[in-house]
Amino acid sequence: AIGYVTPADKPGWQGAGLVRMRGDLVIPIQSETAPSLQVDLDFDVENMTLAMPDYRLVTRELTGQGQFELPHHLTGQFEGKIFGRPASVRAHYNDNWLKFDITGVAAPADVYALLDTQDQVPIAGEFEFDSQLSIAMQEGVTNLFVETDLRGLAVDLPGEFSKAVEDEAKTDLNVQFLADYSSVSWRYKNATGWVHYGDGIERGALGVGEPPPMTAQDQRAIIIAGRMPKVVLSDWVSGQGDSAVALPLDWTITDLRVDQFVIDEMIIDDLSLSGSQQADVVSFKLDAPTVRGAVTIPSKGPLELNLDYLEIAVDADSVATQLDIGAPKEDPISPEVGRNLPAAQVNIAQLNLGDEPFGAWRFVIEPQGDAVAFSDFAADVNGVHIKDSRVLWDLEQNNTSFVGSLTLDDMSETLPKWDYAPSLSTKTANVSANIGWAGSPVNVNMLGAYGELSFQARDGRFIEVESGNSGLRILSLLNFTKVAKRISFDFSDVVGDGLSFEKINAQVNLNRGDLRFPQPMIVESSSGNFQVGGHVDLRSGTLDNEMIVTLPVSKSLPWYGVYLALANPLAGLGVVVGERVLRKPIEQFSTAKFEVTGTLNDPKVKFVSLWDQSMKDPELAGQPAVPEEKPITEDEQVK
Repeated sequence: AIGYVTPADKPGWQGAGLVRMRGDLVIPIQSETAPSLQVDLDFDVENMTLAMPDYRLVTRELTGQGQFELPHHLTGQFEGKIFGRPASVRAHYNDNWLKFDITGVAAPADVYALLDTQDQVPIAGEFEFDSQLSIAMQEGVTNLFVETDLRGLAVDLPGEFSKAVEDEAKTDLNVQFLADYSSVSWRYKNATGWVHYGDGIERGALGVGEPPPMTAQDQRAIIIAGRMPKVVLSDWVSGQGDSAVALPLDWTITDLRVDQFVIDEMIIDDLSLSGSQQADVVSFKLDAPTVRGAVTIPSKGPLELNLDYLEIAVDADSVATQLDIGAPKEDPISPEVGRNLPAAQVNIAQLNLGDEPFGAWRFVIEPQGDAVAFSDFAADVNGVHIKDSRVLWDLEQNNTSFVGSLTLDDMSETLPKWDYAPSLSTKTANVSANIGWAGSPVNVNMLGAYGELSFQARDGRFIEVESGNSGLRILSLLNFTKVAKRISFDFSDVVGDGLSFEKINAQVNLNRGDLRFPQPMIVESSSGNFQVGGHVDLRSGTLDNEMIVTLPVSKSLPWYGVYLALANPLAGLGVVVGERVLRKPIEQFSTAKFEVTGTLNDPKVKFVSLWDQSMKDPELAGQPAVPEEKPITEDEQVK
């Protein structure tokens, strides 16, 4: 009977076991006059094994009763085991099909064996199923249709595709056994898809929330498209770059729309995602209102992030916009984020903080166990150009250090971009920094910083600003136009349009709100030279400084002329007469020393003496520029 039932193009059914048959068998001997072959059998099977190798289906311990008539009229009800578990089989037919309705229990390994593939999806447990194997006896394609609610099966997929053991998820699977390959289609939750496989999986498609996309016949990849309400990147890709789902061949994502894409603490809305895996290289293209660009994940080496545009939402109440404002109430980035950062090369052509442009940024992320370094750090933002710099985030101590240099455009244009008044104009200005602060790299603030700063400026002018202006908080110490007007001598010819200078050199030590000059700050000007020492309490704005002013002899002549005239009229007259002859020897008399106290907003200038150019020894800030646990060496600075 097995031989009669087996389709001519699918030989190889195999059976073993006890079969009891009864019925009529008519065999023609002379074809001209004899009736045609007739088979009409009733049969019982007991502990029978039936194997259908081409359908990868084996039934064991089959017991039951059935009937068979030519050409393929098989009916019957049987009990047995499929996949080593109890199953029931009902055979029936119509003119074109022989069908087996099979109900049983299966495990993930059984599904993979049926599909002749390896484990791909993290699933575990057992589930009940109803299925039908439809064998084409004339035209048509033999197929196996399976449906189940997957109750009893745990699906450990990310997001909406996960399923607990007790949950139900209506699922169906359809396998078509074609001549050259098999086609498998499925539906699970809101995802539908198909694959073609012969010796292995050749191509396929997956649609999420919509039908799977069409593919070219010769395309050797799985095409993914559709729409997802939410994707959390860490659910799909681990911190080490491992994927939660391993697909059996290259894949391509075509315009997958994601309503909410979550990367750590950053949320991207309305994202269009495209990408591909070719061999060991994975790449993505991102297109959303807040981000545009590409991500490349090679099998070896750092991730490459090249963004044309990135917008990061900020809370105006928690992020400092001026250097003189204290630290945010709460650090926006935790050390745990730093521990999950991958090695990466980052290039952001345009960064926006909220609606505000925040320039271009480039750096390399280098995870180092309990620290993460940002090397080759460079940025061009609001007139500030950072180069040759390095940032180190100590995750164990949760503090950050910065070593590098900054070049500033004309400060009269740059300062307003940082919400400061334009109290200084410059042709060139540079800052070198070796500083640290508590918290993450974005938690930098002047009042919490410690370390060393060096400032140089050339060919500029001090511009007087109103006391209430925000720019005066930090830079009023450099506002010598205002300071000069506080001096009791007549400087009206010098400061009318602001005090000009040829050169400024300043070394500054910071220690969490305490600013000190380890060496006098020097301002060189055609109108006079200034030296400033002492310190500033940035938290209270209190000044405790000394200032030495040296004016050209011709301008300063009234100073010592008046002074000497009061002491000795003849000496005063001699100075006036001999000024040109004795210019160099008497130049020291053009120097005056002042005491600067008060506050940044309201400096008090007091004349101390003439001739004296000495200053108190500076008391240097005690905090090192870089945390001792993670020092940055000179070699590291130039990496």
